[in-house]
Amino acid sequence: MAAYTRATGDTKNPVTHARDLFHETLRLTSLAGFMGKKGSGKPIIMDSRLRGKAGDTIRYEFIPHNYADGLFGQDVTILGNESSFSSYSLDLTIDEVNHAMRKKGKMTDQRIIFSAREEMKRMIVNLKAQYNEDALFRTLTGITATDESGADKLVTDTNDRVQGSYRCWRASGSNDAAVVTAANSDNVALDSALASAATDLMSPQLIDEAVTTLLGLDAEDTTNISYRMKPIKVGPNNEEYFVLFLSPVAAKDLRYNPEWQAHSYSLADRGLGGKDDLIGRGALGVWNNVIIKQSQHVRKFASTAGTFNYARNLLLGADAMVCGWAQTLMFTEEKIDHNRELSMNGSEIRGEVKVSFPGNDGSTQVDMGVAQLVSVG
Repeated sequence: MAAYTRATGDTKNPVTHARDLFHETLRLTSLAGFMGKKGSGKPIIMDSRLRGKAGDTIRYEFIPHNYADGLFGQDVTILGNESSFSSYSLDLTIDEVNHAMRKKGKMTDQRIIFSAREEMKRMIVNLKAQYNEDALFRTLTGITATDESGADKLVTDTNDRVQGSYRCWRASGSNDAAVVTAANSDNVALDSALASAATDLMSPQLIDEAVTTLLGLDAEDTTNISYRMKPIKVGPNNEEYFVLFLSPVAAKDLRYNPEWQAHSYSLADRGLGGKDDLIGRGALGVWNNVIIKQSQHVRKFASTAGTFNYARNLLLGADAMVCGWAQTLMFTEEKIDHNRELSMNGSEIRGEVKVSFPGNDGSTQVDMGVAQLVSVG
């Protein structure tokens, strides 16, 4: 029997654009204050230039700064002594991400005191906000969307999660730290190095070790650092800070550390935490120009002991990752079965990638704006 149908995605179907909801879902994330356009110096670069363009990939070019000495003196020959520079590229691939809800039966509307349509819309907004948060932390941790299978939580996972030298440190006891190579940044290697001990805790010493090295202040490490991690600018005086996201357990261990209790800075002393300061507000404190914040979204993996987890705490600087959209949040809805059922979908075409470029040897990728501090979590 022939029947008139209008398929999903038909251009004549009613479509409501809701860009305000796109901005709302981003504002609902704990990382909202860390987002900005390219060149803003924020950890998360937001780019919607793919909108209305062909293709599903955008390419970013990068020219690293050359730390060359000047040619001093009037007798120095300039020709033949010039410095050179290199350029690299980073590709961001986007794909479709949908969140859908469905209501069945006309009697459903009679049996409830709220609007099912409005509630479905609100739930999709919340789902998108949750997805944004998870996607940001997932990408910063080195877990791709296709790799999101739960294996990253297992002690048996062998995928490396950082790229380049001096982009990962681990706790060593309650007051020490050790650098971790990229090749040993997987769960198996870390669990072995940490000896499955519940005493490898987050500490000020672990933070100090990472920060001084990443800024190039540690003499024994400077020759091996491909890129110094660039801090972000905070406050009216543009002071330079990193931001460290800790799991709730790691944050608790840091608060109980005697060194932290004796010497931590207050937000008031550092000029942070005011009503207009989205980064400093709600922070645990500041240590060595690192703003410490707690987040339940920090990724964790199980220990061999099985009685506790290790957390991949994230230290962020500028230009850590890129988020790109070809289509921001768009709502569509369809009524089917003689208007008895309502299907609603919130769709985005988007992608996320951690910013990384070749290091000193021109081949090994190096994470530009994020490092991991692994501890009991």
